[in-house]
Amino acid sequence: MKNFRTIFFSVILLFTFLYSPIAATPVVAATLSASERVEIFQKISYLQARIKELQALLDKKLSEQQSESFLHEKVSTLASYSVSGADSISLIKNDRHRRYFSRVFELFPQEYGSKLSQLNIFNNDSGFADAFVETLPPKHNTWLYAVRSEMLDFTKDDANDELIVHELAHIISYETPFQEPLIAGDCISGYFEIKGCPPENSYLRLFVDEFWSNKRSLDRAERNSESKDSVGDAYDFYKDNSDEFVSGYAALNPEEDFSEAFMYFVLEPDAVTGETANDKIDFFWDFPEMRKIRTEILKNK
Repeated sequence: MKNFRTIFFSVILLFTFLYSPIAATPVVAATLSASERVEIFQKISYLQARIKELQALLDKKLSEQQSESFLHEKVSTLASYSVSGADSISLIKNDRHRRYFSRVFELFPQEYGSKLSQLNIFNNDSGFADAFVETLPPKHNTWLYAVRSEMLDFTKDDANDELIVHELAHIISYETPFQEPLIAGDCISGYFEIKGCPPENSYLRLFVDEFWSNKRSLDRAERNSESKDSVGDAYDFYKDNSDEFVSGYAALNPEEDFSEAFMYFVLEPDAVTGETANDKIDFFWDFPEMRKIRTEILKNK
């Protein structure tokens, strides 16, 4: 199926072609021949049919997105807060919750803190991760930050700071270093057809093109996504390929590799010894925006 963004912009272009105002020109009386009128009506009918076809594809894609399972639906949510920036944290009455999310906003640069619109605390009854982030429907232009309840006892612990920076990296990965609108990317593997294709000019796509372009690597990530012990499988692979990743968890898939490498770039750039793993940290040094974010985070460490 055509990419969602491709479909959307095709619809816009067709509507623009059909209905945009025409610049004023001198009026010239002319009579079209019967064959010319038939040809024009045929073209109009074709364009109208294409619009209906593209609209149907767009509606189908939207329907599929609305039926997708979100991560927050897979855990038992204990508390949920709507926020609009760091100032909203003061409205959280539970002391433990307020202290924890205050730390999140301390470490998140302001522009990324403003992207958070919901904060959740969940139980670990499903063996889920310590924290996760995901975009929120219907527009998917703001983010949910969710944390496992046990992590609330480690608010200013180094391991918790690493977790927060890791989750920040997931949000950053879908930004662009070029200060331009994101461009829809093609799905380069079955893995991304499952997980969603990263935008063509996003940090994540640039990272994937440099470090995950090997089909075998993406095929392994796809198998991991379907495994009942994906983390265990990733660690097993890491044992024999430790020079390629900053951690065992990074071997799980491209997204986790990106986020773990970013976390080490910010907090522990000298702790990595593997050649390829160091190349992944150097990836971030190449972008002025990444260096700026690193400086901002370290101010509040």
